[in-house]
Amino acid sequence: MLNLHINGTNIDNQLKQFWELEEIPNVKDKLLTSEEQFVETHFQNTYACNSDGRFVVKLPFYKSNSELGDSKPAAISRLLAMERKFKNNPDFEKQYKEFMNEYESLGHMSLVNSRSHTSKDQNFLPHHAVIKPSSLTTKLRVVFDASCKTTNGTSLNSLLGVGPKLQRDIFEILLNFRIPRIVFTADIEKMYRQILVADEDQKYQQILWRNNSSENIRTYKLKTVTYGLASASFLATRCIKQIALDDKDNPNLSRVLQEDIYMDDLLSGADTPNNAISICKDIAHVFEYSRISFKKMEF
Repeated sequence: MLNLHINGTNIDNQLKQFWELEEIPNVKDKLLTSEEQFVETHFQNTYACNSDGRFVVKLPFYKSNSELGDSKPAAISRLLAMERKFKNNPDFEKQYKEFMNEYESLGHMSLVNSRSHTSKDQNFLPHHAVIKPSSLTTKLRVVFDASCKTTNGTSLNSLLGVGPKLQRDIFEILLNFRIPRIVFTADIEKMYRQILVADEDQKYQQILWRNNSSENIRTYKLKTVTYGLASASFLATRCIKQIALDDKDNPNLSRVLQEDIYMDDLLSGADTPNNAISICKDIAHVFEYSRISFKKMEF
């Protein structure tokens, strides 16, 4: 959602200067650990854009993926437990299946041949629901457990690099949000799921699912950046940063994309209505090119 708001009260110049002088150190100035540097370098060397302009990323294995044990037994056990819960709560079952059916219909997961990989060449993610009654859109969301341990005690998350923090603290963003006379906000729609995971890495994001307990259990692969993976936040925000770096000739756009986004929320502004509208249009243009969209935009 994008809204414009005009603040009729001028912010005192001294207050503005104070926040600039007291600015919290930018994340780009932070020294990276060896793991963070590995993840950043891995992204730079492996990310791509497909023919549609959409980002394609690879999972940053900081430790060898050969260390994964067998993850299928836990995934089966968790699925059967979920189905038992369905029997006691039909409304919960309905919402869960609607979420999964939408996931598939959007092309974010697809059916695979469960025999296409050996047990050491794949990974299964158990899944469960997170319910948020206050949500105006999706009250139930299915999340995937990449921290679930395999038979040898490892998990997918224990092998992935987390990556450096790329976004500023929400406190700092909100403080700077008070400075411009014209402010605007936006909500990026399904941010993680608008970024594809490379085909060869999707086998580490497999799940077990069936719409009816009378059916055979099927194997699906998740095709996009998946909420629950240790590297998910970095991969999603790093793609946004890459858009900013690619458009560094537009300093206002580049600054907003790098400094004014927290999670999937954009909070920014400009000194005049024309500048605010111009920035909003530029953001919409570059996001459309990368197949990233907002839930709603209003000028």
